[in-house]
Amino acid sequence: MPRLRIKHPKNLTEEEWAKCKSLSYRQDGYLSTMRSPNLNQPHARVALLWDGDRLISWGIFGRPSRYVVKELRRGKTVDEIHIYTRASERGNGYGRRIMR
Repeated sequence: MPRLRIKHPKNLTEEEWAKCKSLSYRQDGYLSTMRSPNLNQPHARVALLWDGDRLISWGIFGRPSRYVVKELRRGKTVDEIHIYTRASERGNGYGRRIMR
């Protein structure tokens, strides 16, 4: 069963950051969200979904996820969120789990 870990962006270890970056860039992903000034705020969060030592999915939120979900439901774009799920694990609801 995959485990979800939530941290502040400043508390990511070098290994965790490298795995997030590697997973995203594998499919031409980008990490422009990482430059958001809101990531220095106390409410910023990174959610990492691990299966043992394998990173399955991760998300970074510059604002609280409640705000992001509300704005997405209104049809607005939110540029302070980035979620990425390993290609082989898509369709299993991991993105939804990250958003909670």
